[in-house]
Amino acid sequence: MSQHKKFAQIVSDFREFIEDAKLIIHNAEFDVRFLNAELSKLDFPCIDMSNVIDTLSLARRRHPGASNTLDALCQRYGVDSSRREKHGALLDAHLLAEVYAELMGGRQAALSLSVERKVIAQSTEDLLAKRPSPLRPG
Repeated sequence: MSQHKKFAQIVSDFREFIEDAKLIIHNAEFDVRFLNAELSKLDFPCIDMSNVIDTLSLARRRHPGASNTLDALCQRYGVDSSRREKHGALLDAHLLAEVYAELMGGRQAALSLSVERKVIAQSTEDLLAKRPSPLRPG
């Protein structure tokens, strides 16, 4: 038997966790379509796309014609993705936080300081640690 809970078991906690927060998602249209399908099946309100920031759309506008996968963006912005051996939600969230900061002009090219990257990563970890996660097995 799987140690992980089914979506139907955590959907209330999930909706409470995201509340009305802005969600930063890479390729949001794809992910939100699946989430909304599951939310609809369970008679929960769908995620409003006005509460979603799609980093893929941002990257395509900023770098038209270039590869804008999360891996490509990490490489382009000097975000260390060496720990990313396979797709994992928590690590991808950390990487996406750094990429999003770069997409929003968070670091000036002349000030390529690794200390900034560590501060962003630590801030992300602190925020995630403070917020209860409905996705952890209980």
